Amino acid sequence: MQTRHTGSEGVGHVQHPTFLATIFHPVTQRTGSAPPAPQVMPATKKPGSYPGLILLCLLLLLSACHKKAPVEEIRPVRSVIAEPISNASGEVVTGQVAAHQSINLAFRLAGKVVERSVSAGSVVHAGDVLARLDDTVPQQMLRTALAENATAKAALEQAAPLKQRAAALLPVEAISRNDYDDAVRRYKTAQDQVQATQAQVRVAQEQLGYTRLMAPEDGIVTDRLVEAGEVVSIGTQK
Repeated sequence: MQTRHTGSEGVGHVQHPTFLATIFHPVTQRTGSAPPAPQVMPATKKPGSYPGLILLCLLLLLSACHKKAPVEEIRPVRSVIAEPISNASGEVVTGQVAAHQSINLAFRLAGKVVERSVSAGSVVHAGDVLARLDDTVPQQMLRTALAENATAKAALEQAAPLKQRAAALLPVEAISRNDYDDAVRRYKTAQDQVQATQAQVRVAQEQLGYTRLMAPEDGIVTDRLVEAGEVVSIGTQK
């Protein structure tokens, strides 16, 4: 006996799986759950459900196809501004500085060095005393020359009036010609003696000056060869 339903009741049907169920079906299989069974839905169809479902599927497809462009990685770079600095490497080298013009100084007398006023590297000016010898003997020579010069000058002072007197007496024949010539000769001898002793004084003064070694011009001392207390000969470099 068959029963037939009529009226407002519709015939039931089996609803096939939707597109979302097809997508998520593998996920449910991996988790161990069974795929959803077909549901028996009433024949009543809701208006507007299928278009919304299709729009959702399209959005999912578009979001899956759209990929963001890879962002280029910015690698940081360290920059340093090079500035000139003094002795950057810290290297120390040895060398010798040679003067463009040099003067070798030496004593012009033999004697004992009693003072050395400068050392290597000292800055000197013209006229500065660099070293000094013992000046005892030159001082004595200068005193002797001065004494002899004084004696010669005194003799000249005596001979000058005698010559004048003889020159006045000779015309009146108060003295002989020989006495007059003798007075003139003593006067000339006194003059020569004064000149000779004056030369000796100058030599003694020069010898005394040679006991001091002086800088001829401005410069820098590059080396020294003698020390105080040494006895040097003529021409020994300082």
